[in-house]
Amino acid sequence: MLQDFKPMVGYTVFYRIIALASGVGKTSLGEELVSYLSRKGVKVAVIKHTHEPIIDPESDTGRYWKAGSRVVIVSSPEATLILKEPLGGLEEIAGVMRFYPLVIAEGFRGSKIGKAIAIIDSEEELSHITGEPGLWMIVSHDFTIVEKAKEIGLNALLFKETEALAEEIYKDALSMLHSMLEGKDCRQCGLSSCLELAEKILTGAITPIECPVLTRLSVIVEDKVIPLNPLLVKILGYTIRGALASIEGVPENPREITIKIYLQGISEKH
Repeated sequence: MLQDFKPMVGYTVFYRIIALASGVGKTSLGEELVSYLSRKGVKVAVIKHTHEPIIDPESDTGRYWKAGSRVVIVSSPEATLILKEPLGGLEEIAGVMRFYPLVIAEGFRGSKIGKAIAIIDSEEELSHITGEPGLWMIVSHDFTIVEKAKEIGLNALLFKETEALAEEIYKDALSMLHSMLEGKDCRQCGLSSCLELAEKILTGAITPIECPVLTRLSVIVEDKVIPLNPLLVKILGYTIRGALASIEGVPENPREITIKIYLQGISEKH
């Protein structure tokens, strides 16, 4: 893998479904994976890359867009659709997916974000795809291609083995989330282990901020570090992140936040 390859962005695990040819079933495979993972309880989101226009200029949505609005939100009883200016590449799009622990992306060949699941149906395609960043799994309709992929050290499954692939994705995502939690099993989050916490993050039951090890929040008053219990860490973490999320210009998924509050030393002479 390339050194700057990222299987995760923030606390979100990405998998890309790619192919060298069109019409080979990327959407069908993605649909089956999403269906299985959702039934398993995973909170999953999808990003689809397309060259086709997605806004009908004659619709009400299109009319607002054409009039000059840079964001249009369409709300209905079934779903909320948010249209905004195009984002550049999968990494920029990933910045808005921080509330989803697992994302299936269709397309984005050559991206250095997410592990790649490649649909391959010939030896020639297999030889060309080996240089793909983050290549993780070969999927093929051809049993011979699956065996050849395994011979050269690649993970491989038949196209029809979607449940097996979904289970591999689940186990792999769970392993990455568990590694991120450092496996300390401190139980300060109230759960029995980091593995249980990773499972709950994957299903969206809780968020990574509920892990005191990840949050590493400290309060310093007059150069003295004040000890905080896990509950207070969680409350302060949510409050600070929630407030910053509403401020324009704050980077997505910041790794460190410093807030200084000066209570004294303000001159009373004006």
